[in-house]
This record gives sequence, C-alpha cells and structure tokens, in this order.
Amino acid sequence: MSRKFRVVIAGAGFISLLVGLWGGISLVPEIVNDAQGRCDWVPCVWPAGAPAANQGSIRLAAGQPPSGDAGQITFSGAVNGTSHVSNEACDSAGNTFQHFTVAAAGDVAGRRYFLWISVYPYRGPGTYDLRPLPSQPLDYVSTPNPLLDEGPGGYPGFLNFLPKSEPGNAYAGSAGSTMAVEAGERSGWFDSQMVSVSQKTGAPLHLRVAGRYVCGPAFQP
Repeated sequence: MSRKFRVVIAGAGFISLLVGLWGGISLVPEIVNDAQGRCDWVPCVWPAGAPAANQGSIRLAAGQPPSGDAGQITFSGAVNGTSHVSNEACDSAGNTFQHFTVAAAGDVAGRRYFLWISVYPYRGPGTYDLRPLPSQPLDYVSTPNPLLDEGPGGYPGFLNFLPKSEPGNAYAGSAGSTMAVEAGERSGWFDSQMVSVSQKTGAPLHLRVAGRYVCGPAFQP
C-alpha cells in the first residue's frame, strides 16, 4: 500500500517554540480514513451519501486511564520501557477552534525523546477519541475550512527520538488514540497508538505510548 507524506511547519507561539527546539520541521503522515475507519495511508473517496466521519477529536462518555504516577509514560511495542518525564508542558489556544496540547521530553530505554499530543477541536475538559481530520482538498479554489486551516501541525501527535534524522526515530499518532483533560485543565492522561514514518525498509513499526501528565512550566529555548 502506498504512503503519502507532507511536511508540516508548525505555526506561531507555543508550537513554533517546540518545533524550533526539536529541529524546525516535522515529517508526519497524511492520514485519512473512510467512514469505516479504513484507508489510513492513501486518499479516500467518500461514497455517495456517506457521513463525513473525520472531524477531529470526538468527546467520549468515559475512558480508561493508564496505570502509573503523574509524569510517568509507558512505552510498549517497538520500544519498551517506563519514563519519568524531565519536562512536561500544556497549551490551549485557537480562534474558531481550540486545541489542547501536551508536550513532554525525557529518556526511555537509553534514548532521548520528545512527545507531542493534542486534542483538536477541544471543547473543554473530558475524554476524547483523537480521530483524523478531513483530508485537504487537492485544488486551490476550495471554500476556506477553519477546522483544517487552524489545525495544529502534526495532529493528533508525534514522537521523535534523537537524533530525529536517524531512520526509524520518528513516529506519528494513528487511529485508536485517546486523551483526557481533567477539570482545571492542569492534568490528565493519554493513550496513543503510533506508527513509524521514517524507516527506510521493512514494515512500519508500531508503538503504544500511555501515561498521566501534569502541566508544568513552558519549554524554554
């Protein structure tokens, strides 16, 4: 199955600072799904009358938080281990649509990492299924779509091991990811399914990243 990639250059403010700290450009997959949640890696054509299911994050009635303490992240799959973050920060902003983003850095299995995961559109505290956004139109005359135009680059998340340029060190969030923001918007949890996007050969690697977060000081340049 073919893959399509796009280069996302993060916007202003918090995201610009984070991306500047970690290399300036993130390579993430153009993930789009059809109404049944399939077709993850190639553009899909909606069948006539099918509902547009890809509208970003959807609030759930409840979720299952991962075990562990605040600031602890468990990696399983392509990389295995438990990390206690060295930095963890949160940000919420937007115009027509808001996002709530958690960024964390630390070490796991002897490897330095940077993790970024986001709820978008964000509608206040709660648990969210991080579903894909609609695919971008292929023409240049489409009606502006604030949901797409204001989306945070890299949604629903990405993970970079250092050095980021090394094949197999970049991962992107995929279907099946969940994130919760607790009352007060200073803590919560996430359970993210990720897939590698930069290996040169072989099948993509899969990684589950789950943990509880507490919002700390903003990352400094």
